[in-house]
Amino acid sequence: NKKYQYVYDLPEIWKEMTGLPFVFACWISNKNIDKNFLSEFNFALKFGLSEIDKSLDIEKHNFPHCKNPNDYLNNKISYVLDKKKIEGMKLFLSKII
Repeated sequence: NKKYQYVYDLPEIWKEMTGLPFVFACWISNKNIDKNFLSEFNFALKFGLSEIDKSLDIEKHNFPHCKNPNDYLNNKISYVLDKKKIEGMKLFLSKII
């Protein structure tokens, strides 16, 4: 990237340092979550992920700067918070607190 003198790939560096994935964002709550809400949320997530290609067909004209939005949304972003990601997130938080 010629726009900046230094460019760092944070998840790549984190993976090299820890062997764990880096989590950029997640949905969290400091209260108990109603089981119905959790079920509906998980359904909405699965539905949204199954509709990425349709959404891109409709909205890709709004993202001309993204060379391959299909690859980005389907292959570069991981949407499920698994045990390894939780472990990586906890380690990161322990280092910044």
